[in-house]
Amino acid sequence: MELVGNKCGAAVSHVYRHLVFVYGTLKKGEPNHHWITEEEKYGKASFVAEGTTEQKYPLVVASRFNIPYLLDSPGKGEHVRGG
Repeated sequence: MELVGNKCGAAVSHVYRHLVFVYGTLKKGEPNHHWITEEEKYGKASFVAEGTTEQKYPLVVASRFNIPYLLDSPGKGEHVRGG
């Protein structure tokens, strides 16, 4: 964690750095990618690399909005690509 300043230089908040694996509609070029790239609203996000899960997981596309979900059943399904 580090203390950062706002545009005026005053210390305003703590920043937490996390690696986040995204798949489906959060990936670059997909319709919900803006949720992780609108810096003024959500903070800074940086693309690190594409990746694939080490374990297999079931990926289900469901709801009237065709939202992809990973089910918590490691070892079943397929390796999931994210980025």
